[in-house]
Amino acid sequence: MKASTVPIMMGFNRRFDPNYIELQRQVRSGAVGKIEIVLMTHRGPALPPIDLLRVCGGHYRDSGVHFFDLLRWISDDEPEEIFVYGACLVDPVVAELGDADTSVISLRLSQGALCHIDCSRRTAYGYDERIEVFGSGSMIESRRKRRRDISLY
Repeated sequence: MKASTVPIMMGFNRRFDPNYIELQRQVRSGAVGKIEIVLMTHRGPALPPIDLLRVCGGHYRDSGVHFFDLLRWISDDEPEEIFVYGACLVDPVVAELGDADTSVISLRLSQGALCHIDCSRRTAYGYDERIEVFGSGSMIESRRKRRRDISLY
């Protein structure tokens, strides 16, 4: 391997989604009060090719990592506890790879908030991604729509 002086940066693309930017801004401004519950859903439209699944690092590194990042970015907090249930409900070949294609993840953040993340590698109805942040004062969500937007309650 050859050394280089070229700087690089790892970026999580969902931080650049306009709805997530506004959701994060509202949460950080105190619009929902103290965060109590965060619900996150990620369901991809189709299982990636098996050849990609062999090298992508697994369900949690490939898909889940984006939501771990979003949770930390939105809440400005760190997970202290995590419980994960994974299953192979889409394709049994995924199990042969030692991976999961469907998961439910529960986290407790250091300031006490609870988070639930559900992920699936496949939906029958297309891409589905949404976030809800429920706090002591209100709730904000980024909904699943053809053209997404957010609502602050």
